[in-house]
Amino acid sequence: MNAGIAVDNAKVAAETKAYKKIPVIVDFTDDAGNDVMQQIIEHNYNQIKADVKQIVADELEKIEADPELQHLIRKE
Repeated sequence: MNAGIAVDNAKVAAETKAYKKIPVIVDFTDDAGNDVMQQIIEHNYNQIKADVKQIVADELEKIEADPELQHLIRKE
């Protein structure tokens, strides 16, 4: 089996010239030019973890305060 690829170089060049640069949405460098992506990820992770713990604590308080829902909490 023989196969060939026909490339229209002029058309490819024109298409390539029309490409637009992808904009930078988030820059993970600080003012000194240091890469701080790992620190930002860790901060976001810790913040989400703390938020979830607070949400769980708030909901447990609501359940404990509601006589109709108190039976859902195990007493150890």
